[in-house]
Amino acid sequence: MGFSRIIRAGLLTAGLVPTALLASAPAAGNELGYALNAHVSTRCAIADINAEDWEDGVLRLETRCNAERYRIRLLVDDQDIALDSVESLVSGADVQLRSGQALITQHRPGSRQISIRVENPFDLTGALAVRIEAL
Repeated sequence: MGFSRIIRAGLLTAGLVPTALLASAPAAGNELGYALNAHVSTRCAIADINAEDWEDGVLRLETRCNAERYRIRLLVDDQDIALDSVESLVSGADVQLRSGQALITQHRPGSRQISIRVENPFDLTGALAVRIEAL
């Protein structure tokens, strides 16, 4: 009876994440082992965009991504804008510019504050789009 309660609690705690809980008891009888396997879907999103300093070409983004690596692209009319600089405002991530895109490697996936600089923002014509993609 206690064993079935443990299994139910483990499966309900996982919520919508597909899980498997396996229990085994060795022939010797004194030990009981558990293994929990789960698959978590990769999800990345831009949670907030702060354009207060857009006159200086600066966008501050709050990203939420459970992937170790992801990239951020700025586009106008589906064309990539070359980024001048990018930095993580909080430690815990390595940030690089490659081919005009921001590549982020997180030491701890989750929420991150990113600052992106674009040269001559008022030379851009068309709608600005920000994309985030797990790598």
